[in-house]
Amino acid sequence: RGNPNDADLCISKMNRLSVQSSFTNLENEFVAMNKRVIEVLGATSINDCAGKSPASFLGTEFGPKVIRNYQDVIHTRALKIIEECGSRIDDLPLQAISFRFPWYYEKKLVGVFNISILINQPSIQNFAIGMSEVLSTGLLGPTIEAPTLQANAVYFTKRENEILGYLLKGYTAKNIAKSL
Repeated sequence: RGNPNDADLCISKMNRLSVQSSFTNLENEFVAMNKRVIEVLGATSINDCAGKSPASFLGTEFGPKVIRNYQDVIHTRALKIIEECGSRIDDLPLQAISFRFPWYYEKKLVGVFNISILINQPSIQNFAIGMSEVLSTGLLGPTIEAPTLQANAVYFTKRENEILGYLLKGYTAKNIAKSL
């Protein structure tokens, strides 16, 4: 939740992470994004992206799928965790796990906050680091008002989400048990 004018402040904090983060409005246009989004989309600056849809930078099949995913978050007003595969308009392949959150201001839905982790990089370690960073933001913790998290009709309780965080940090079952 936050003032649309504060989106840039949030993004500046996200710039130190290795994940892509952005805010889009109800028309699926970028309002703010971190530097990783600019790099992944193949743009040269924030001005290249501002006011444009993510689909403007993606292939003809991938772009509409991404927009449908954004619209699904707006329609259901629920967190969505999505694996996305496709390509940019220059045919560079992209594969990511995306976390899309409804974005509210003064109790009114104003858009979508997105965090994506590229998973087509050479090492699963990159994914684990990115996921660890996402978990460290607290966005998947108690700040979510829903009693559980949903990932493709699989629900995670608070405890399961906590265990997932330990697993992504590389803890063994024995270490997780000690930590809990």
